[in-house]
Amino acid sequence: MKNSILPLLIASLLLVGACGGGDQKAIDTTSHDQAQQASSSEQMMNHDHEMAEVANKAHAMVKLPTIQCDVCKAAIEGGLIKTAGILSVMVDLDGKMGHVNYDGDVLSLEDVEQAIADLGYQANDRLAEPSAYASLPDCCKVPQ
Repeated sequence: MKNSILPLLIASLLLVGACGGGDQKAIDTTSHDQAQQASSSEQMMNHDHEMAEVANKAHAMVKLPTIQCDVCKAAIEGGLIKTAGILSVMVDLDGKMGHVNYDGDVLSLEDVEQAIADLGYQANDRLAEPSAYASLPDCCKVPQ
């Protein structure tokens, strides 16, 4: 009797161990997603602190109807933040919206839109610069 229980016990432990590994990956992914959200929130708070020092701070919600993927999001956030007068950028891929905080003494909304268009993306009603759009990766181009 003892000999027949031992193999069952070992098989059960192996099965539980194998199933638990998949759960750990799900937990790790969830933790990673939460860490990314916390990092984004922290970045926005840091930029909000920087904005407190700007006399003529402005916020724009810019429609980004041509963004397609995370590459687009990264290109806009990374490219726009290099523009003088931009304080922070956060792109909502699902909502196809950009939240841009900027120094109103340095830039206007039209300047922000043009900076996005220069990166190859439509910003509100301002169309993307054709040569910049042409150089985007295929994943960032609007499906035809």
